[in-house]
Amino acid sequence: DHDELHAEVAQLHSRLERQEAENNQLRAVLDRQASKLESVTKLVIQLSTSLQRQTSATRDGVEPNLSLPDKWDGIKGSPESMLAVLAMTFERQPARYPTSCSRVAKLTSLLTGRAGEWAAALYHQKSPICNDYESFVKEMKKAFVHTSSEISEETDYPRIDLTIWRSNSSP
Repeated sequence: DHDELHAEVAQLHSRLERQEAENNQLRAVLDRQASKLESVTKLVIQLSTSLQRQTSATRDGVEPNLSLPDKWDGIKGSPESMLAVLAMTFERQPARYPTSCSRVAKLTSLLTGRAGEWAAALYHQKSPICNDYESFVKEMKKAFVHTSSEISEETDYPRIDLTIWRSNSSP
């Protein structure tokens, strides 16, 4: 009986040593996990701080909500007010109108009547000035904006033959 008891105690002792070794391994794993968690927590705090700074900077640089200018038909008045508002819009909202082509498209969307037909004809003809905002504005002014000496006393708008543009823009 004494030998059996001694064997059983030795077996329990061996099991206890294995349990202690396993506990030590688990503690080491737990320590490594705690260290990793601490690193991840620091990174999350850094990212959160960085995001708050970016959000704050974005709020400070928010693009203003500018009203669209009145549309222009190429006959009444002048396009200068519309062009000034567009210039401010393009300056304050560069991400919305990043290319010259996108700016021409925005301007074209504000043209009606003869001016709209003129712009549509250029677009359908795949005119290169549709890709260059400054050239487009210059050509538009040549076509529609005249000095007072060029305008007859009978009319307050230029006479422009749109037959060529209409025939080219027909489907």
